[in-house]
Amino acid sequence: MMAIPRAYLQIGSVLGTAMLIGVALLIYFTLVVLVRGSAVTGAATYSQLALVTCGGPVMKLLQLAVLAFCFGFGVIYLVIIRDLLLGTPPACNGLLCEVFGMDPSGALADPRLVIAAVALLICSPLLLLRSMERLSGATLSPWWHL
Repeated sequence: MMAIPRAYLQIGSVLGTAMLIGVALLIYFTLVVLVRGSAVTGAATYSQLALVTCGGPVMKLLQLAVLAFCFGFGVIYLVIIRDLLLGTPPACNGLLCEVFGMDPSGALADPRLVIAAVALLICSPLLLLRSMERLSGATLSPWWHL
């Protein structure tokens, strides 16, 4: 779960720091290339930039890759939320069990039910929004400057 500390443990602090700096520079270079490419072509989105520079098939491949990436991270986040709410099986040591005293053998402690409830009650309404502006009230940014 903690990939960077584990990597530092495996390869050492000097090589770990060098690799972290290398990845940061690679990310910076990639963003510079994307911004310059967007400025030169006038493309406003990542898909438009791929279409203008590489053509239609690459744009479709890019959209498929972004879709798979987002789906994968959505699944990972649901699993992490389930682990936080229920804890690690067979012990029910998550938030639901500790705070509300749920029975670990009860029907409400079923991991599939918890994932379905989070997906349906929290994630699904967010997917139905037509624009992200409606989420502006949920941000913590007004309190950051306090």
